[in-house]
Amino acid sequence: MIRSGELGNGSKERVFSQELALAIFDHIWFLAIGSIAAALIAYVTVSQAQPRYRSSALLRIDKPSARSMEQLVTSPPVAHQILSKHAAGGDIPDTQALFLAQNFHLIDPEPGIERPGDRLYRLDLDDSDPRRAQAIATDLIQTWLASTRPVGTARDSLEAELERNKLAAAENTKLLDELQKETTKLLAPNSLSGELATPISALITKRDQNLSAVNRLSDQLKGVTADVIVVPPHLPQVAIPTRARASALLFGIAALPLLLALVLLARYLAPGRSLYQVLLRRSRPMG
Repeated sequence: MIRSGELGNGSKERVFSQELALAIFDHIWFLAIGSIAAALIAYVTVSQAQPRYRSSALLRIDKPSARSMEQLVTSPPVAHQILSKHAAGGDIPDTQALFLAQNFHLIDPEPGIERPGDRLYRLDLDDSDPRRAQAIATDLIQTWLASTRPVGTARDSLEAELERNKLAAAENTKLLDELQKETTKLLAPNSLSGELATPISALITKRDQNLSAVNRLSDQLKGVTADVIVVPPHLPQVAIPTRARASALLFGIAALPLLLALVLLARYLAPGRSLYQVLLRRSRPMG
């Protein structure tokens, strides 16, 4: 029983192999010409496609900043805001966001490494017009930089805290100046003025904390500055090379199994006839 089944399977495989070989042999010219035609169509289509230009920039930012930039500029509202100025990507936010998702790239030089700190990212923007590619890339960067600056109540809160620390630092500095006038008395360790050394030290510490807070708050209010732009977006002079030959080869190879499947289907529907005979029979008028 088992051997019979195995022989049956082997026989079916041999029959299929023979049928496949006969189909290829009988239609070798159809398969060859069909594959070549598909390759030529792909080659002409890719070659005649509208040229693409790539404007590139270099940014020194960290990984979280790169993620926030990608999320911001590819969101529909921001994409609409930027691309509407340049008549690119369609007329509605969703198609404009799709345009940026396909044509905006932020290349991480160390994609598999999660180390903290800045790294040099390359920003690429592709478009059919070189000047528009440069303009869109510039606007993307400027829009992201502006988004890192706090606005509204968050900015009001930071500004109020900044002013408090500035006033505190100024007051502590004034007190230190007055106390430092007593330095000659502090040289006598047994004098009562020597007790002023402790509050002076505390005031210095407090003033330094205020000044540190002033610097930190000032940086937060500025957001990410244009200093991160190592190389601004350039004006591309040469179009991105098309991959017409590679596309033609892939389409030619992909067409071969589809054409072979068509041949086998025709032989299955009309046993003993070639695809040519089937097509010829169907093309003849009835009667």
